[in-house]
Amino acid sequence: SADGVNATFEAGKEATGKVVIKVSSGKLSDEITIKIIEAKKDEDPEEPSKVNKDNLIQTINEANGLLSSTPVGIYQGEAPVHAHNALQNAVNEAVAVRDNDEADQDAVDQATATLNAAITNFDAEIVTKEDPIKVHPFPVEGNIEHFTTNDKRGTVEVNTNKEFIKTGTESINLAATGAPYPLRVRVSHPNWITDWTEYDHLAAWFYVENIESLHEDVTIVIGCPNDAPLLTLKRSDFVSGWNEIVVNLRDDLNFTDDQLQNMNDLFEFVIRFSGEPVPVYFDEIRLLQLEEKQDDIPVDKAVLESTILDAQALKDSTPQGTEPGQAPEEAHTALADAIAAAQVICDTVDATQTEVDEAVITLLAAIDTFNAAIVEEEPPGEDGVIFRETFNNVPDGTDIRKEPDMLDNPDSFVQASAGIVVTDGIIELKHRRMELSIPGLAQATNPVLKLVIKNDNGNGEPVDGLVLYIGNSYTTSGKVGESGHRAYGEYSVDSSDFITLTIPLNTEFTNTESIQFRPTLKGSSTNAEGFFIDEIIIVDL
Repeated sequence: SADGVNATFEAGKEATGKVVIKVSSGKLSDEITIKIIEAKKDEDPEEPSKVNKDNLIQTINEANGLLSSTPVGIYQGEAPVHAHNALQNAVNEAVAVRDNDEADQDAVDQATATLNAAITNFDAEIVTKEDPIKVHPFPVEGNIEHFTTNDKRGTVEVNTNKEFIKTGTESINLAATGAPYPLRVRVSHPNWITDWTEYDHLAAWFYVENIESLHEDVTIVIGCPNDAPLLTLKRSDFVSGWNEIVVNLRDDLNFTDDQLQNMNDLFEFVIRFSGEPVPVYFDEIRLLQLEEKQDDIPVDKAVLESTILDAQALKDSTPQGTEPGQAPEEAHTALADAIAAAQVICDTVDATQTEVDEAVITLLAAIDTFNAAIVEEEPPGEDGVIFRETFNNVPDGTDIRKEPDMLDNPDSFVQASAGIVVTDGIIELKHRRMELSIPGLAQATNPVLKLVIKNDNGNGEPVDGLVLYIGNSYTTSGKVGESGHRAYGEYSVDSSDFITLTIPLNTEFTNTESIQFRPTLKGSSTNAEGFFIDEIIIVDL
């Protein structure tokens, strides 16, 4: 206006229509301009964060892989129908969340957690125990008419709900109206057999939602109609949900082999309830062989093979003859025949374990007989023994040079060049000289000295060059003959095991009734460590 008067109008955000101005006084200019100015908008709210479904998708893939890689069944590596069904339902619910564009992050995370729990449950249902050796089933599918009950207790119905099925598409619904309710498996079943002897267990799966709904003390009775109960199972044996009944035909149900060979009558599972009857489902009723029969165990011939080798080695290492250490011809022939007979059994492919074991016993007896036939050197009779020293009564650590009273023949010990210690009834003479006096030696007509000795350096090996001088008096000279330290000879000792050295004594020198033992290294008078004496015997033959 000419007066510089301004008018301000404020319109709402959503204002529409026209503005009417009415002027009642003053002067107006030729033109009035009205502007409607949009108010400044508030700042736009943040875009909502994007929902992350990666974990859900990964878990769905894992579950689908588990379903496709795990066969349906009740044996090792398999999972039953109800487990597959539960996991498939969980997958379907997870897929619905995955495909729902309106699902928020909480819904996605919850679906992932639920599916992971279902996978864990499925894993727990995969069978890990070893399969039975043999199975004979009484299939439910298509055979419901062969499972019956007492008409007064209810009916037997087909169940197709996968939640209550172990295998296939059907299980048995025990539609009980009273108790006790018997579920009977009839001989009319197309898979019935009358000879059960090759099986050792009866098995069945059953489902009850709440185990407390079954009777506490008489939960399930297994038996045959008109007979005393074969076995009563208690509620404490079971849990809510699925349970497997596995009972031994002989030990639990007390069937004899004769009865098992002639199973011509039905058997039944009788169920009792703690109150009103509730649904119970049965599936996979079957006979099992869980225990290996003797005929199924591979025949073990290892002992027989080893015994044959031992027998052959004994025969080969024992000369044939009648001298000591030999076995007569008939003994060799008998052992050879026994070895041949045992080899026949060993080579027989279908030989039983009993036959193999008997062959071992027979061959061992033949070995004993052969050993008994080996000619032994006749031990001298007591009448011929004029001296025996065993050192067995001498305590360990005793020096017999100082304490000869411990010897079997204390008066016979004359002297020694140094201490001689006893250990385990054995003396180590080393390079020492020892003299014994033998009463009656001068009167002996055919005296023989027997020494049980060995040469051992402590490592199971003989000391090289060890010799034993045996004389008729205590002397350090090298004289041979009367009063010589080699009057009875010089003998190499090269065995680290005990041997018996047999020496006829020259009666030209026995008048002294003295015997000197002097071990040494050939050409030396010292350092003969390793010479041991276990026993000294002199006999007059």
